[in-house]
Amino acid sequence: MIPLPRNGPPLQRHRGILFAAVLIGFTTATVSAQTPESIADIDRVFRDIYELRASRKDAAARMKAVAAFLKRHAVAMTSTAAPRSSWVFPLRGYGPAAIGGKNGEGYRAAASYDFFDGNSHGGHPAHDVFIRDRDYDDKDDRTKQPVEVLSITSGVVVCINREWTPDSMDSKRRQSIRGGKYVWVYDPGSDGLMYYAHLREVSCVIGQFVGPGDLLGTVGRTGKNAFPHRSPTHLHLMFLAMNNGHPRPEDIFADLKKAMLAR
Repeated sequence: MIPLPRNGPPLQRHRGILFAAVLIGFTTATVSAQTPESIADIDRVFRDIYELRASRKDAAARMKAVAAFLKRHAVAMTSTAAPRSSWVFPLRGYGPAAIGGKNGEGYRAAASYDFFDGNSHGGHPAHDVFIRDRDYDDKDDRTKQPVEVLSITSGVVVCINREWTPDSMDSKRRQSIRGGKYVWVYDPGSDGLMYYAHLREVSCVIGQFVGPGDLLGTVGRTGKNAFPHRSPTHLHLMFLAMNNGHPRPEDIFADLKKAMLAR
């Protein structure tokens, strides 16, 4: 295992600050009502879709505008984009053996998943990465400390949920938000979205640029299916290819097996 910086080198942090300022502060008089003007707008689009506050037609149009916005700013992002060969395993002190299912078989039913179904989506086109936590206290049994969730890729944080309680409901009050506390990161190198869910704490902010190995939060038990004791403590990890505004799941198990390990 190789040690990785917890906050990124000064140049990377400097670029991240500039990048966030460009995207958060971007405005234009010619944009349509559907076009996001900032990363904060993208966060609202994700929340409206995830919490079923937008019709499917509206959600699809807004996500297409999000894809165009991100593509328009790709030059600023790709200057520090990281290739897949530099990806980092998402849990400090853990490796591919922590991924649930034999040979990544926890990833299933990708065809049943639809991003626009929001909190009611089907399938499990994701990998659950489990930690040693027999007493369900969100801490590693050996170190007695929370387990850090690291960004696998470079990119920009586009959506965050910091608040969750067991009685949290979506807009139609049908069920608790599945992901609990979560983070979405857009990676310009792969033109994809990385979703990190069931966090204990979120340690990043909207518009922040992150590099491989940068801290996003810690593993927890937040979310409808992660909170009950029937579920071992884990990170829910999903990758969606942007696909011109219609995000589609992609299995990254092979990439996770090759990812650098952070100790």
